Amino acid sequence: METAMTEGAGRNTQGDKAATIVLAAAQACVLVLAGLALLSGWRYWYVPHALMQRTPLAGAPVKGAPHIQTPPGARTPSGVVIVQHAAAAAPAPRTPVAPVVLLPNLLKNGTFAEGLASWYCWQGAKEATNAVKAVVALGRPALRIENPEAKLIGMQQLVTVESGVVYRLSGAARSVATTDSSVLFGGRLAFYLPPQPEREVVWMSEATNWWEKAVVFTNEVTGVATVFVHMGYGGARSTGEFTNIRLECQFSAASAEN
Repeated sequence: METAMTEGAGRNTQGDKAATIVLAAAQACVLVLAGLALLSGWRYWYVPHALMQRTPLAGAPVKGAPHIQTPPGARTPSGVVIVQHAAAAAPAPRTPVAPVVLLPNLLKNGTFAEGLASWYCWQGAKEATNAVKAVVALGRPALRIENPEAKLIGMQQLVTVESGVVYRLSGAARSVATTDSSVLFGGRLAFYLPPQPEREVVWMSEATNWWEKAVVFTNEVTGVATVFVHMGYGGARSTGEFTNIRLECQFSAASAEN
């Protein structure tokens, strides 16, 4: 009986020693892991932050150090090349844009904003007065000439001009009959003062948008000229509209030669 109790006590003592060894080993592992964690934090967080606070940036002045001006192109002890940036150039002065100046129109009511005032029937329009009318086309006042029978029908205006002066005759036209550009339109704007030949602007192709054209010429006769706009040129039958008809005095031929 006593022998059995002695053996049991010995086993208990050995078990306590084993438990104590295991507990000590576990505590040692915890201490090792904590030490590794502290070392990692010191290496990867504290050291970089400390260096950033203590190390000045390249080119930045060090507090308390004498200021030494480094010439452009020189290298600092850290190997950084000093680059001198050129000062921003002052913006070039803007060249003023000359305003577009329209020369006086020698014709009256060339836009037909006042209806057919200052214009008179020409050729077939004297009989077919209903073939010409003032309208508003694409937001612009205009003269409409209907010519289903391919006659010469139009409007005219008289204007006094001088010999040796350069004039510019211009206008805008559009078709309201068709969009087929292969069909003849037959619109015409002309300046007539014999014995010199007529000066003309011709629209032969159909176009539904405003189509502006001009001709510049030197007038050879002093007198009263006729400016007329009409349909039926070339025997074409169509309906057209005209606006912004202008006759402008550019300059005299004598002043151009001087």
